[in-house]
Amino acid sequence: MNKRNLIFSLIFLFLAVLSSSHLWHKDVWFHTDVARDFLVIRDMEETRKPTLLGPRSGSIQGIFHGPLWFYVNLPAFVLVQGDPVGMGLYWWCLGIFFLGGFFLLTKNVTGNVATSILTTILLSGFILTKITNLFNPYGAVFLSPFFFWTLFKFTQKPTFQSASLMWCLLGCMIQFQMAFAGPILLLVIPLFTWKVVATRKVTLVFSSCFLILTLSTFLLFDIRHDFLQTRSVFAYLTDHSQRSATFSQVFLHHSKSMLFDGWRITLEWKMLTPIIVLLWLWRGLSTTDQKSRQLTLLFLYLYTGYWLLTLGFSGEIWEYYYLPFVPITILWMTYI
Repeated sequence: MNKRNLIFSLIFLFLAVLSSSHLWHKDVWFHTDVARDFLVIRDMEETRKPTLLGPRSGSIQGIFHGPLWFYVNLPAFVLVQGDPVGMGLYWWCLGIFFLGGFFLLTKNVTGNVATSILTTILLSGFILTKITNLFNPYGAVFLSPFFFWTLFKFTQKPTFQSASLMWCLLGCMIQFQMAFAGPILLLVIPLFTWKVVATRKVTLVFSSCFLILTLSTFLLFDIRHDFLQTRSVFAYLTDHSQRSATFSQVFLHHSKSMLFDGWRITLEWKMLTPIIVLLWLWRGLSTTDQKSRQLTLLFLYLYTGYWLLTLGFSGEIWEYYYLPFVPITILWMTYI
């Protein structure tokens, strides 16, 4: 390892150790969502009964996320006997593991160790500030860059393996955070259909079984409870009295969030973010490198498509709805 890479590695190590400082003082942010998760997981441990129901969605009445986040935390919860500090250590390990995976992904994408370390340090500035209180949306954050790259690889060379992995990752993200992965699913379906038709590989359709498998908890729950969630979604879409704002108000609010909040690569310097991203967009669209241009177009398709689809929702767009775009944005910028 050369001196430059060693310095970058030491910086990351310093940030990783510093981010665990809250554990030294047994200071874990135990807010209501974390408390809710602990109660459900403790009930699963004591009753030995699995659950098909995840955390309640705060946006639409009668809608729940998948239970995958509970199962991700269950082994650690049992091991530390529900100790919040022990769970805090587990969350810290999850964050470090994710950053390690992101480093390997960017190294594979760029082939440059120094660039991979730098972008991982950039992402760590975001991730390591969040790991004091992980709850279900962060599962989608951890999976989003791997999904994005797998989707891109599928668009480049549609294979059954890449399609299966893409559907599996997307299904898991829906389990963690429907407010992000639901609209993404609606955007992926026409893209996938176009690729199947263009390549005439009808067998690719069967790869969607992996999506059905990851969403089986939703299906089983709805079947057992008279399609409660399906009816709740339909009721929300058809009952306009639930809309709390006019379309113009929603459009202005979402446009602001799209421009200044959605990518969050500069943390609190919101005004700087659009300038940086627009420069990268210009670079990605004007380059002669075909793959860079196609990756930029895919990023634009998902990002703008997401915010356009959310115009149909008049409620508050909370930060953790779109947080998975942060690692996606950094991965895209790394490649460009």
